[in-house]
Amino acid sequence: MTKRSHEDSSRLDTTIPTVSAVRQVMLVGNVSRSLLYGVLIFCVTGMSYLGALAGVVFLPYWPLKLLMGLVAGLAVALFFVVGHDACHQSLTPRPRLNRILGRIAFLPSYHPYSAWEYTHNGLHHGYTNIKGLDPAFPPLTLEEYNALSGWRKVIERQTRTAPGVSLLYFWKIWIPHEMFPPHRNRVRERSNRTFQLDRASVSLFMVAQVALVWFVAQWTQQPIWPLAVGMIAIPAFVFFWLIGWAVHLHHTHPSVPWFRTREESTFFQAQVRGSVHAEFPRIIDIILHEIMDHTAHHADPRIPLYHLHEAQARLEDAFPQDIVQEPFTLRNWLNKFRVCRLYDYDAHRWLDWDGTPLTPSMLAPVKVDQLEEALAVQ
Repeated sequence: MTKRSHEDSSRLDTTIPTVSAVRQVMLVGNVSRSLLYGVLIFCVTGMSYLGALAGVVFLPYWPLKLLMGLVAGLAVALFFVVGHDACHQSLTPRPRLNRILGRIAFLPSYHPYSAWEYTHNGLHHGYTNIKGLDPAFPPLTLEEYNALSGWRKVIERQTRTAPGVSLLYFWKIWIPHEMFPPHRNRVRERSNRTFQLDRASVSLFMVAQVALVWFVAQWTQQPIWPLAVGMIAIPAFVFFWLIGWAVHLHHTHPSVPWFRTREESTFFQAQVRGSVHAEFPRIIDIILHEIMDHTAHHADPRIPLYHLHEAQARLEDAFPQDIVQEPFTLRNWLNKFRVCRLYDYDAHRWLDWDGTPLTPSMLAPVKVDQLEEALAVQ
């Protein structure tokens, strides 16, 4: 259950703190970036990926190879988080080094650095939870869903399931925004050239992966297909599922509003009220590079991942009624898929596939027991 109070005021009220007020409560040295910490986190995470690949190659039994393939997938996702920080220029205090480290960290997850910089830094952070601008899984309206063909409806419903979040990310972000973005996303000549170089580096990395698998199979006299599955297929699948899971978890919630236009939203509504803090045990947060302290990251992307936990705590102390936070449990997570399907952008509430309202309107005061009922298993 979210800890935000809904007793006395609308969740979409207009009495909101300013950008400077929000960021001031989190500062206290938290924007300071460390060259040592940044490089160390990059090296440790990168070595964990290489170590997992070595496990696939050298461990003797196929269940162990499979396990190390899963570990490699987690390492790819964590390396991506490091690249994400570098792309925000928050990993180290050196911009050029951040760009180099970011490009390297993005290779195992097949993301061109410049494309992610535009879609994530520019669109997602610039227009958070605004339909048509933010690519992070904007929900369809009932009218949009009804206009889909039969097979597109099936795909849409499947992407809003626990297994389907990998397809949701692959289908709606990676293909149309990262690898094959429209030309308008890179209209300037230099931007287009940089993107082409970044995409070429990703393509070359893919080719190098296949060549490495072939070489290792010849060198160790192992069958090629188990190596290809453990070193390439499983890590890729695990990464796409994990990033789909994270993006969905961060911005899809019964208490989180989406908007039709930028004019309807504000910085506080989008970045503070529109980002979810999923609470995990501390050790899990550390392993995940603090990416679940997501409200603080959206409130100020300059804060390095190694300062996010403290910044999140300060933010929640300052605005206890406005932060959507809840312990991550399997039940809470699966409830998102039962409740957050289609969206009514006029009444600001979530709808079922047939248009039945599943949550109260966010335009009016909402009692806690109403929200509890909406979050109950459907």
